[in-house]
Amino acid sequence: MPSPDNFARTRRRPLLQGLALCAAGALMKAPAMTSAPATPLVPAGHGTLKFLGLRIYEARLEVDADFRAEDYAAHALALTLEYARSLEGQLIAERSLIEMRRIGPIEADSGQRWLAFMREAFPDVRAGDQICGRCDGRGRASFLYNGQPHGEIDDPAFTRLFFGIWLHRATSQPEMRRALLGRFA
Repeated sequence: MPSPDNFARTRRRPLLQGLALCAAGALMKAPAMTSAPATPLVPAGHGTLKFLGLRIYEARLEVDADFRAEDYAAHALALTLEYARSLEGQLIAERSLIEMRRIGPIEADSGQRWLAFMREAFPDVRAGDQICGRCDGRGRASFLYNGQPHGEIDDPAFTRLFFGIWLHRATSQPEMRRALLGRFA
């Protein structure tokens, strides 16, 4: 009869091998994306989003050294949201589209396409999870979930409106905008 330690190791091995295969398969299916903006980024600012006194997420913005807030989509930047609570990815996507419409008009077919993309790119999150959105300054946005590639879209209109949720003057959260832009405001 195997010792308890040997038994645990032999039972764990197939589980670990199966998890490794699943992880490899997920990586093979992940969309291709650039791992980092070509331009070095510097910290701009950070802020906390609260709703009815509850912390929703901490946000951190990094931008290229030549960043100008009035032309944010023409610059490389990275916006990281670290969630303080569990939220459904579908609800994050739907709320994002609502906020994007505050920034500018969206044609119906673009809205449907963008919502489908965001539903894929934004998973359900738990406290401590991070979603990082990156803009390359040329109209491409890419997303990381806990540091792993999770979606990319090459659409200047989407990129401008999406990052406008936080950086455009028409944002629903002007205090967050000021905090994120920091010295670049």
